[in-house]
Amino acid sequence: MRAYLSHPIALTAAFALLAACSPPEREATPDAVEEATPPPVEDPTPTDQPAEVSTIDELAKLSATAHGLAFWKHPTLPFKSMVIAATGVGVIGYDIEDGAEVARLEGIEAGGVDIAYIGQGDTSRAVMAVHDRSQQAIVFYGVDNISRQFAPDLTAIAIDEDADGFCFGRIPGREMFTLYVLRDDRLYGQDIGAYASSNVLQDVVIHSLPAAAVACAVDDRDGSVFVAAKDGAIYRFDRGEGLTTPFAQSAARQPVSIGIALNGSIDSDTSDPCCGQIALLNGADGVVHLFDRKDGRDLGAVRLIRFDEIEGVHAATAMALGYANYGGIYRSGALALATNGESPALRMTPFGGIANALEFTLGEPVNPRGSNPEPDKDPNTIIDIEIVKP
Repeated sequence: MRAYLSHPIALTAAFALLAACSPPEREATPDAVEEATPPPVEDPTPTDQPAEVSTIDELAKLSATAHGLAFWKHPTLPFKSMVIAATGVGVIGYDIEDGAEVARLEGIEAGGVDIAYIGQGDTSRAVMAVHDRSQQAIVFYGVDNISRQFAPDLTAIAIDEDADGFCFGRIPGREMFTLYVLRDDRLYGQDIGAYASSNVLQDVVIHSLPAAAVACAVDDRDGSVFVAAKDGAIYRFDRGEGLTTPFAQSAARQPVSIGIALNGSIDSDTSDPCCGQIALLNGADGVVHLFDRKDGRDLGAVRLIRFDEIEGVHAATAMALGYANYGGIYRSGALALATNGESPALRMTPFGGIANALEFTLGEPVNPRGSNPEPDKDPNTIIDIEIVKP
């Protein structure tokens, strides 16, 4: 049995009733970082030229056009993390160090992919959400922490065939995921249990958007969602309400992907979590526009250019922005772009190089799995130290 999300597809009676009502106000989470509503941002100057950043790696040649990309963080070995590509012929996971194919889902016409984690540290569990166009559903797969293989997980959630995009993330402080689906000028949100037994419809919310949207991304720090509109504007929605004016306005005229980078700290008890960036990919020219996560300030734009024998990116179909430590040159995160054309490829550059080119502050990398929980301290424990004389 499948649960259903979006309108006007067939819905359960409870979901239809919720959809007809005003969006309920969501409970604030303890991890939320309250931020003041920023003022409207003026249109940037379209003639501003993007900074040029070298394409450091062509991780893989793709067998088909990628419609979505996502980073998967290895729990203990950063250099064994993966970049996952959603294509029209399947979902493929590539080793971030050498580009070797590690995992594959055959027979899925994938329209997008996203990753979220439940738990803390090395034992946290990764769940991958995939838009399966042939089933008209979001299907879920676990990613094994050791083998890195994909295995079916939560119950699929049916969506409208005209859905424009989706994003998937965790709810800070709760054992739940959150799923958002875009359709025209509506944002459909649903919280779902983290385990198959609790994967039921909960807290359905429908936001009206000021403009038709194409992509969204969930903020792991506070659970808010950033939405990219077709006109290049970016809107921010927290767990209770959203902005009717743009959080940021880019010069992108064909936006296709949006991503969030967190730096500094993701812990709830940190008063100053340092930094964060929002990235918006313009597919027509492959330019990535960046904005400050806190106030929407324009940080500039970058274009990936040829480096040695590695081609640059002149147009792209998908983007992933990874903010974790992936080892080697990607210790401060990475940007991955999927090119189009007759020979699509997956090309990457370190996020630190982008920060240097645009001269914005980049804090320490953040582990999206969270830190390992501190062991319980037994007050009755006696520490026995034996001193050995030489």
